[in-house]
Amino acid sequence: MASLRHGVEEPGDVQNIRLVVDTIPTLAWSARPDGSAEFHNQRWLDYTGPSAKQALDSGWEVSIHPDDLPRILETFREALKSARPYEVEGRRFRRFDGEFRWFLFRGSPLRDQSGKVAKWYGTNTDLEERKRAEDALRESEASAILQMLESSEALRRITVNCSLEAALASKSLADWPLGENRAKVESEPK
Repeated sequence: MASLRHGVEEPGDVQNIRLVVDTIPTLAWSARPDGSAEFHNQRWLDYTGPSAKQALDSGWEVSIHPDDLPRILETFREALKSARPYEVEGRRFRRFDGEFRWFLFRGSPLRDQSGKVAKWYGTNTDLEERKRAEDALRESEASAILQMLESSEALRRITVNCSLEAALASKSLADWPLGENRAKVESEPK
């Protein structure tokens, strides 16, 4: 049985594979050896908004914030040259509603029998919640350190005060420097 998906009729095996790829809980894609996109799974398309046709070749680039695009493209180009897997975090990957979120971009080459790259496969994983949790943890740690420093300063003050009180309690007035100079002070004319 064949189906029409992404504008192409597919035989049953391809349809089953497509069903798996569209069901996995991540945004997935494939590209030709030169890096031009040839497929995005349905989750990728639903998340970003463009049609399958619009996302082809370099059409996917509209989903990356313009400030992040050069760094992500450079990482991808280096991977294409070296034919090695890559991974890069992007701060701004656009959702269909225009919100930009943190994402991890990963890609890996598939090689043919001669070792030449035949295709690239990759995923885009939403990191927004993890990044928010990391930020909250950093803020919490900074707050805890500040509280420790403030507590440490308060403890230092208490220690100094206690030391002074103990010193005062253990010494007679004659033992204090004023006591040594008492005779001098008492002999001075009034």
